[in-house]
Amino acid sequence: MTEGWTIPLWEDADFLAVNKPAGVFVHDSELDRGAPSLTSVLRKSRDLPRLSPVHRLDRPTSGVLIFAKTDQGASSFGKMIQARALGKRYIAVVRGVFSEFVECNHPLKDDDDGVTRDCATTFARLESWEFPIATKRHARTRLSLVEALPLTGRRHQIRRHCKHLGNPIVGDTAHGDGEVNRLARQCLGIGALLLHARELWFSHPLSGVEVRIGAPDPAWLDTLRNSGRTFSP
Repeated sequence: MTEGWTIPLWEDADFLAVNKPAGVFVHDSELDRGAPSLTSVLRKSRDLPRLSPVHRLDRPTSGVLIFAKTDQGASSFGKMIQARALGKRYIAVVRGVFSEFVECNHPLKDDDDGVTRDCATTFARLESWEFPIATKRHARTRLSLVEALPLTGRRHQIRRHCKHLGNPIVGDTAHGDGEVNRLARQCLGIGALLLHARELWFSHPLSGVEVRIGAPDPAWLDTLRNSGRTFSP
């Protein structure tokens, strides 16, 4: 089960990037005792006891995740993130026909300290599909593939901004549409959160070399393309 977790997307002396599977905790968690975390598997398989993730991906989110192999790497990457010098590109599938382009500047309340902070994400619609699946309000279901570029790094930022815009992400059990999630499971066989970290880019904090790391698209994208009719708004 864990063999593919250790295949690097990119690696150098200080960092390691992998394609995190959906449904896997980054760290060991009391919520899933006994299940291997991505960090523990990588530490053991690569014999890197000090390996640590330098940014976050939620358990249900898949895609590019970067780990520091050295203390110097971890410190330098942390400073780069604080300076907002890490570029991130996600893809997500949302309910409805999304706008062609949206700049969402909607403050979000931090779950840890309760402080509301500025929060910005830009979105662009890439594709839209129509499915012969009836909901309580519509005879057919329409979904959109969107690209999301978070300009800040708040918890569940993309998921919460999609909800705010009225186009929740399919499979989001915390901020989504329960009926659409259920129909995706029952009619399309897709029970995952349809959110994927497709690409990250940055100027290497130690060498200055420009780095761009991409992850393969998840299997659910082909399932949707093969199951739905392309819809042009």
